[in-house]
Amino acid sequence: MSFPGFLGFAPPQGYQQGSGSGAGSVTITGGPTLNRLSQTNLTAAARAGTTVTASATAHTVGTYASLIDPTTLVSYGVFLRMKNVAQPVTDTSMLLNLAYEDTGGGAQTIVAPNVDAGAATAQAGDQGKLHFFPVLIPTNKRVSAGAQAVIGGDTVTVAVWLAQDPPNVPDPLPTVFTSYGADTANSRGTSVTPGSGAFGTWTEIGTTSAAHTQWTLGYDPLSDVTVNTADIVVEIGAGPNVGAVTTIGTFGMSTGSAEVVSGPFPLLVYAEVPITTKVWARIAAADVEPRGIIIYGS
Repeated sequence: MSFPGFLGFAPPQGYQQGSGSGAGSVTITGGPTLNRLSQTNLTAAARAGTTVTASATAHTVGTYASLIDPTTLVSYGVFLRMKNVAQPVTDTSMLLNLAYEDTGGGAQTIVAPNVDAGAATAQAGDQGKLHFFPVLIPTNKRVSAGAQAVIGGDTVTVAVWLAQDPPNVPDPLPTVFTSYGADTANSRGTSVTPGSGAFGTWTEIGTTSAAHTQWTLGYDPLSDVTVNTADIVVEIGAGPNVGAVTTIGTFGMSTGSAEVVSGPFPLLVYAEVPITTKVWARIAAADVEPRGIIIYGS
């Protein structure tokens, strides 16, 4: 039985649906056979993921750590989790590049640059910072990550899960995300001042270098080492000036008193934004401490 279209997406050219009830397949009574194939770096031994170490030189990307090698199928998206960065009363600003390269190593293709890992929770039971990047990663590649941090040699625990061999996917699929507002000189985002109990003023984060339809964000406490426990709402928008911004996404974040950050929720939003459009952010919180924002578009 053929699988019907999903959300109006047609299978990519050359795609063939798997069949059978062997490993990696789920048979649904009265319906089609669906492949549920994926790869992850989570194992019985490495239950939190892989440790990625920043360069000993502050704000410099360190050696890329292998997360999965090799990919056994084409991947159409990457779920990313980052944790075990935050330390009490400490600035743990950090950026992570998610990439792939030839199996065994080589020149990286960065699919998600400057992902904000700063203050990712180290508290037991917390999931940390989460993202989903719907990007194309070819087969027989190594998935890797490299980090830079304000603290030389700092580490982050990274988990990835590859979405592979789905019955239907968007075509064409993005190959990379672009980051806006990443302050690579300080390994954090662009400063945005929240409103207390209301949204603060829109702050310009950058100008799109391509047309984008998919969006997410990074959030960090900048250099603040007295973070309060709170729920935060961040809006991102697009428009020509501060008086004409249209909201394109609303995200929830959480912070904790041990200088930790969790989120965002949702993982991804969809909005069509043309090239050379200014993108903005504003924050509603319980205080007016400036926070770092990075916007990612594809």
